[in-house]
Amino acid sequence: MQVIKTFSIMFMLANFINPCLAMPPFQVLRTCIDLSPYDTKSNISLLDGSGLADQSLVGCKDQYDRIFNGHVYGTLTCDDKFYFIINDKKLDPELADNFSINPEIKPGVEFTTRASWYKIDYENIEYLCIRAPLAEQGIGGAYNQYYIVENAFANKLTPELYFYFLDKNIAPITSKTL
Repeated sequence: MQVIKTFSIMFMLANFINPCLAMPPFQVLRTCIDLSPYDTKSNISLLDGSGLADQSLVGCKDQYDRIFNGHVYGTLTCDDKFYFIINDKKLDPELADNFSINPEIKPGVEFTTRASWYKIDYENIEYLCIRAPLAEQGIGGAYNQYYIVENAFANKLTPELYFYFLDKNIAPITSKTL
């Protein structure tokens, strides 16, 4: 019986610890939120040059991008669905690991060029920070959603997306809790 109890505890701990190890360090998120280095191990720089692309990807429209170190970063819409372009790769933001403290706010909310894109260096690892208003108008325009992208600047690694919305008092119009 003791063996079963021990294995059960180990299994629960493994399920709790594994996601914690996979997410970016707290210092990276804090740097993204504050737009200043959290500590001396952090550095943040703006990816500028955003604009409407001359030509969108095939089957897509409204591509806004910036070129950084010869690679494209931005957003676009394909078949009425919102996507990121991260290091020349089209990614679905809805697939981001959701760390929102508000269960009703989920990744994938479309945003426009008001979003800010930053490169964060922390302990020799590069992250992409995307800060965007939750909405273009109304109360949502005063609250930011954050995406942290790990491996965003590594050519041979798959980018990992993490989503954060940090206000539990905002609810979408479609909310069933209002």
